[in-house]
Amino acid sequence: MGLFAGLYAFMGMLFWWAETGPSMGTIGIYLAGLLLILVANTLLWPQIVLFRQAPAIRLRNALLFLIRYFWRVMGTGILQLAHWAVYVLFAPWTLLLLPVTGIWYIVFLSQFLVYEQMDDALRIEELYDKNK
Repeated sequence: MGLFAGLYAFMGMLFWWAETGPSMGTIGIYLAGLLLILVANTLLWPQIVLFRQAPAIRLRNALLFLIRYFWRVMGTGILQLAHWAVYVLFAPWTLLLLPVTGIWYIVFLSQFLVYEQMDDALRIEELYDKNK
């Protein structure tokens, strides 16, 4: 995900430095790709932390979860995209918030919004319940 973040930051700066501005289609594809990366991060990161799985199973779980809860997952991705757009657009002032909120705040919020559905699908609490 760090590689994708660096790549997208570089691509965004190329849009800024180019002699001719990007078309609306190019910006749309750029934002759609960024949305898919954020959604993938939202669905894959908890599985890496919580479960010991093969990457193919992790990807399968993420795709099936995306299909089942499409609007909720896309909503969290759009929320993350809007959060980072505000950070970039108001960069000199929002960078003062970065030591306080860091990167963790929007990741925590997006995980909080999909946790109940993720628990239903992956049975996280049953797996880690110590009383059983």
